[in-house]
Amino acid sequence: RVILTRPCRSASELGAAVSGLQRRNLQVLVEAVSVDEALTAQESGADGIVAKGSEAGGRIGDETSFLLLQRLSGLLSKPLYAQGGVGLHTAAACHVAGARGAVLDWQLCLVEESRLPAALRLALSRLDGSETAPVGLRLGDAYRLYLGPARTLLPKLQEKEHRLVTSDLSEEERVDRWRGLID
Repeated sequence: RVILTRPCRSASELGAAVSGLQRRNLQVLVEAVSVDEALTAQESGADGIVAKGSEAGGRIGDETSFLLLQRLSGLLSKPLYAQGGVGLHTAAACHVAGARGAVLDWQLCLVEESRLPAALRLALSRLDGSETAPVGLRLGDAYRLYLGPARTLLPKLQEKEHRLVTSDLSEEERVDRWRGLID
């Protein structure tokens, strides 16, 4: 199983990527941060859709995973998976909203079998989300980033985002440059 996380420029490009992976006998899930992305993923032949909410890390959309799941529930025939904001008390709600499962990432670092040093696991277990911030909202290509103790990256990214938003570049050029900065 593989999850495609970066949106393609077109539905045909996504379709080619999906079918190429499926020819290698892989089940292909496509991450979607909006209804439009989810519909494009389904039309492109994806085996399932990961509804990634604004509370997740990395590329995000405007809605929480739970709201996005509810909006997608009746629209898609492919299986839906939730990413972001899924915990012990919300997993059942995600299932009721139409999710077949959940995508976990950093949460797995906290399991007893994790090879991370105990001190790092303890530090990760104390994070509450206030150590993150979204950037790129005004460009329509948002990411939730871990800021770290120094928090020096955020003002720099916000300034670069502002310069791109106010530039004379086309929307496509702005997003391309923004993704280059994020990468």
